[in-house]
Amino acid sequence: MDSASLPYMGLRNYRDLLATRGVPVLLAASLAARLPSTMAIIALSFWARDLTGTFAWSGVMVGAYTAMIAVVGPWLGRAADRFGARRVLTPLGIAYAAGFGVIAVLPGSVWWLGLVFAMLTGAVLPPVSATVRAAWPRVVDGARLRLIYTVEATVQELMFALGPLLAALLVAFAGSRVAVAGCGVVALAGTTWFASRPALRTDPAAAAGDELTGPREAVLRSPGRFGLITGMALLVGSFSALQLGIVAFAEHAGQRALSGVLEMVWSLGSFVGGIAAGVLVAQRRAVPWRRVALVAVGFVCCVLAGNVWWLAGTRRRDDRPVDGRDVRADGRARTGRRPHRGVRLALHRRHGRRRPSTATAHGVGGRGCDSGWFGLGVGVVDARLTMPRRGRVRTRVAGSN
Repeated sequence: MDSASLPYMGLRNYRDLLATRGVPVLLAASLAARLPSTMAIIALSFWARDLTGTFAWSGVMVGAYTAMIAVVGPWLGRAADRFGARRVLTPLGIAYAAGFGVIAVLPGSVWWLGLVFAMLTGAVLPPVSATVRAAWPRVVDGARLRLIYTVEATVQELMFALGPLLAALLVAFAGSRVAVAGCGVVALAGTTWFASRPALRTDPAAAAGDELTGPREAVLRSPGRFGLITGMALLVGSFSALQLGIVAFAEHAGQRALSGVLEMVWSLGSFVGGIAAGVLVAQRRAVPWRRVALVAVGFVCCVLAGNVWWLAGTRRRDDRPVDGRDVRADGRARTGRRPHRGVRLALHRRHGRRRPSTATAHGVGGRGCDSGWFGLGVGVVDARLTMPRRGRVRTRVAGSN
């Protein structure tokens, strides 16, 4: 079957896509390279908690780490376009791993230096997500290209299930310092594997020449795109800050490994929901605002959760309301004009991770876990109000009619 004639979505097509040469290895390598970013929140949170005695500083540290990701991330994506993915990923992977190593061995008397190194570590996070999404058109084309973006967004939930669980187990049985060091080891191995993939071999000169052609457009000038990015920033901010609430809940229960288990339940529920959402999109039965409303209700229910079983039950969600299906296959919302090549819409997820982490830390540090959960629910409701209405943002695969 020709890839261009492949139906947009269907369970059978997932198997056909994964049978395509180069897809499974590139997907696995990209997930391995992104695994330490899912471990970092729990590892850094417990590290700060152990050295300072309060979760308030955990939120500050996580906020400093993610703030630099948001600020520097787009520039690193530009660098990967201009100089080639391999030339950027390899040194950044080494620096990223070294940052975790320095934090792991810092003496308790100078714990505050951890804030500085957390910022520096976040600033050198390899742009794996942006790079792999730019590489997919060199591996698949036609309707398969749209499908692989949805598959990638869904399979990422397995990474979000494994990473926090691994970090929590390291914290529980070896200590927070070992968990932070483990982030560095995984980062070095994963980035090296990903950077060695043949699909990342590009001609920087050709990429730079392509970048300078065609009319340019400000990314946020389109009202539909601005609402999409703002809504996703609020949603992802709530989802990211959720991890700090998990850490506080597990610490309060006296079982640190529980944080990884709860993260795994959350992510596996999202994985199943992502598969189901893909089928609903094919049948034109998906209504994003309803899923956002269900997520908001789930966060509010977390406030009322009296034990771990209720908490795990209320934390299963359908899927991210916007994922790979909601942007063009080359990472751009459809507006009819061509924006700057180096700006990737995929990076907008990083920008929502700063404020909610710190705000949730003040909630769990000052008034307990319930205050932090309530704040996350408010963030999800805010996201629903800012996201564009149905039909405001339209999608298509690059090169399709």
